[in-house]
This record gives sequence, structure tokens and C-alpha cells, in this order.
Amino acid sequence: DQLLLGGESEVQLSDLAGNAMSLPVVSACILSAFCIAPHAAAAAATAAKDEVGESSAEEAEAAPPHPPSAAPEPAAAPSGAEHKRFSFGPFVGLAGRAQCCSVLCTCESSGDVSQHGILRCSCCQATLCGMCAAHVQLESHTMLPLHPEGGRFGADAAAGDGDGATPEEFEGSLRRAMPDALQLEEPLAGSGIGTELFRLLRVDRDRDAVRIKYVSHGGEG
Repeated sequence: DQLLLGGESEVQLSDLAGNAMSLPVVSACILSAFCIAPHAAAAAATAAKDEVGESSAEEAEAAPPHPPSAAPEPAAAPSGAEHKRFSFGPFVGLAGRAQCCSVLCTCESSGDVSQHGILRCSCCQATLCGMCAAHVQLESHTMLPLHPEGGRFGADAAAGDGDGATPEEFEGSLRRAMPDALQLEEPLAGSGIGTELFRLLRVDRDRDAVRIKYVSHGGEG
């Protein structure tokens, strides 16, 4: 709170008050004072750490060599775990039903199913329902009915007990058929996917496709 001044004259004191005691100089001095203590503490901690490291190295050199330890045995799998090889081959036959239950028109993007017949271009494979096609210029497309017989879900419903005939039923049948967890036998090179456990997350109804999504919360990839 007090300045320790020496035998300065009044002129010198005036110079100090007007120049050396300006705001930038005072701020720099205060900032330097704040930085001195942490810097000194960090230097002391580094020196102490170096001393501990040197003493540990000297003790390691003086200690007799230890015999080589045996390699650790791999951890055994849990007794209740049961692993079965899984293949997507049996699901290839569901491709037609998945295509019927996918999003086939822009009006179905919100999760609805169009009540009108679906048309597909024989060239670019674009799909639209009959109602939306009436409001789109399709002169450059060759639109043909995608399900000429039995309607979009009629064939599936007539083929059996109706399981999977609608998108909601098809999603339920997929969830029952797919395993709750998947694990690769070996990592996929260059993909970042390892042998961690993948859990079934959800079944998404996308444009012209039904996607099954698995998720892993960490592990090797």
C-alpha cells in the first residue's frame, strides 16, 4: 500500500508518477507478481520429480535381475456365455418384403404409408406414389406399377399368416429374427471396427431400404 521512495527530488517523483506508474506498467508488474509464485512452485516440483527418478534408477541398477515371468494366460470366457456363428444368408429371401416396407415416396418420409399404388421408373428406378406422381413432371421417366398384382402388401399377407405384411409387422419380425448382440471373429482391416460387442439398436425404414443398426460403446474400434 505504500511506496518505498528514496532521495528522489520532486521533479523525479513527478516523472515517476507520470510515466513509470502509468496503467500498462502497473498492470505488467501485477501480472508478473501473480506469475512468479506458480512458476516457482512448478520448478520446485520438477526438480523433486527428477530427484525421485534418479534415485529410482539407481535402485533399479543395484537390484538383482528378476527371472523372466511367464506370459499371462488368456482370460477364460464366462461359463454362461454361449457364442453361435451368425450368417445373413437366410435373410436374403426377405429382400422383397423389405423393399415393400421401405420408404417408396416422399410423402412417406414421416413414417406413413401411402394408400396409393407405387410407380417406379424403369430407367432411373425412382419411385413415387400415384397421388404424388400427378403433381410431378415425369415426361422424362417411364413410370410403371411396382406391385401390379395384389398391391403393395397384399402378396405378403396372402402368402402366410400376415407376419411382416406392414412396415410395423416387418420391423417386429426382423427384431425377433436378428440376434441381440454381434461380435466379429477378427477386426476388419482399415475400418476401425474391432472385436467389441455390438448391440442391436434399432431398425430404420429408409428410402428404398430397411436398415438394421448395431452400436458399440467402446472397445477396440
